[in-house]
Amino acid sequence: MPVEAIVCPTCGAADASRPDAHGLHTCQYCGVRYRITAGVPTRLAAHGPTPAPTTVARPVLVVALGAGIALVGVGVAVALLVRSAPEPRAVDPPVAIGGSTTPAGTGSASISVDAPSPTTATFELDHKRPSAGTSFYAIGWVTNTSSHAIDKPKVVVVLRDASGQEVGTGFGFTEADELAPGERVPISVLVQDPPAFATIDAEVHARPSSYARARIDGLRIEANAPKSDGFTTRVEGKVHHEGTVPARFVRIEVRAYDAKDELLGLDTTYADAEVLAPGASARWQAFMLAYEEPPVRYEFTVQAMPAAP
Repeated sequence: MPVEAIVCPTCGAADASRPDAHGLHTCQYCGVRYRITAGVPTRLAAHGPTPAPTTVARPVLVVALGAGIALVGVGVAVALLVRSAPEPRAVDPPVAIGGSTTPAGTGSASISVDAPSPTTATFELDHKRPSAGTSFYAIGWVTNTSSHAIDKPKVVVVLRDASGQEVGTGFGFTEADELAPGERVPISVLVQDPPAFATIDAEVHARPSSYARARIDGLRIEANAPKSDGFTTRVEGKVHHEGTVPARFVRIEVRAYDAKDELLGLDTTYADAEVLAPGASARWQAFMLAYEEPPVRYEFTVQAMPAAP
């Protein structure tokens, strides 16, 4: 049971003494005897000399809310602390984060906080690759212009009429799961059954990479000469694993370029191996629909993820 502090009628201290058998308190600081009458401490008439006050620091009653003191099962704690009462002094105002203030008696002080770098990426359109009916693929490049890696970005292709009004959209994601700062990767966005339009805009939605994705080193791609029948183009080859870590999801990307070295089309396929062990090889083949014009050159890339041990 906690002892309730009573203010002594003589010295004003918070006295925690207990009453004796006659209901009398003796102040533990100044020695005065008093009784609680109707809830009010009342000093008794003196019968002889009053004991000299003891030189004890005046107590300070501190009420602490749960933010500062942790007590089991209690949100509020009342503690009686005895210490020398400090002389009153001016309290310096807080320093504003990102701004400045002038604490009492000092010069100006400030703290600057760097804002997080923005997450940005751009899209550059190279070609429109025809699909069924009026549908088409918007072929281009996404570049990570952030100072940090980003997750697989989303590109929204926006179609506008001659007055600038939006008349249709299409969206897609890069094949690459993660882009390093400054990395540039191709993308193919399908726009299905669009109405008549005059211009194409694009919006790129990017977010910081959620975790660092491991990439497999030592993969080498072998490709044979593409064969076309005028409607489709077939290309095949092998992937050789010259690294040390088993690979899975071995993905081959086929890029076709025109005479201006702009991207005509983008197709992907996977190697014929669930897991490609170090030193092993696997075949692959890709079938591509006709492009707007015959490609001048092809480019092949390969990526994979580490296989679970």
